[in-house]
Amino acid sequence: MITESTLYWITRLDGFNHLLVALCLMTGAIAIVSLVALCHPESSLTDQSIGKRGISITLPLLFTFVLGLVFLPTTKEMFAIKVIPAIANNEKVQGIGDKALTFANEWLDGLMNKAEDIKSNR
Repeated sequence: MITESTLYWITRLDGFNHLLVALCLMTGAIAIVSLVALCHPESSLTDQSIGKRGISITLPLLFTFVLGLVFLPTTKEMFAIKVIPAIANNEKVQGIGDKALTFANEWLDGLMNKAEDIKSNR
């Protein structure tokens, strides 16, 4: 059963996803700047220590944010996660398929009978 609270959080998932993308971009940029500061041959000792500290902080953060992106579903994915099992496990919905098939068979049989009647009257 989907409550109002569940529906609210489902609608917020895209916002969380966008936030994680932004955080990944920012930490990735900081990691690149730190790596350049660390590897630049003319940088001073303080630049290298800042680079080491920047790398040691940003890489774990970047890894965490990427994991969040991988495992946090989008709104559409969460909607499918919640709705598809509810529909697939509903006995009324499963009965619709049987009724539709019975109706289609009866309709086709009626069309075939009419076609045979038309042929026999010629």
